[in-house]
Amino acid sequence: MAGDCPEWEYDKIPDARQKIAERARVEAKPIFDRGYPTAERAADTRKTHRALFKGLTPPRHPQYAGEYRGGASECLDTYRVLIRLDPLVGRPPEEVATAMAELADFVKEGLDILDKRVPLSPVKLLQIVSFACQAFVNFLTIHPYANGNGHIGRFIVGIIMARYGYDIPRFQIEPKPFDPPYSASIFAHRRNRKERLERLVLENLVACAPSRQE
Repeated sequence: MAGDCPEWEYDKIPDARQKIAERARVEAKPIFDRGYPTAERAADTRKTHRALFKGLTPPRHPQYAGEYRGGASECLDTYRVLIRLDPLVGRPPEEVATAMAELADFVKEGLDILDKRVPLSPVKLLQIVSFACQAFVNFLTIHPYANGNGHIGRFIVGIIMARYGYDIPRFQIEPKPFDPPYSASIFAHRRNRKERLERLVLENLVACAPSRQE
């Protein structure tokens, strides 16, 4: 980053991971409630990002928590991300707002379609997992936040699956899931080899609540 705009590495803050894990449990607690606003929370994750990372940003830059790159806030307006292991990740800051609006439409429309289909069945479950994985990878590819994108991406997957009565205990917000195969599965999905990530989610699903769409 140029000038006085710091890179954000929350792992350098003492006990950051513990705090994130505690906050993640609070954020995840209501997701199985019948009235939980899945579509709204998956389409706009800024409130969740702020809840997870408040106080864990660089000094004098609280805006890093809960705001997208490319917005009007200092430093975020020009904040670029570079993932050396995958050059496809990280839309330019000036494209983030449009990309996130498109993702919000994708999420809302996809949930609406799934809600209207026949009651939960093996076929519908595969469709739900496919949709959740696509939303997850689309979000990670945009990489809208200065950091913490993986946490929020997993939150999106979690609340989509919870809508239909499923938990993914080994796909938590924090800590990061088992790796390998986690990162490699995302890398492959981004290149249209989707079965690895979808299988990873399917193999770790636990039915724990009635579908709210039954």
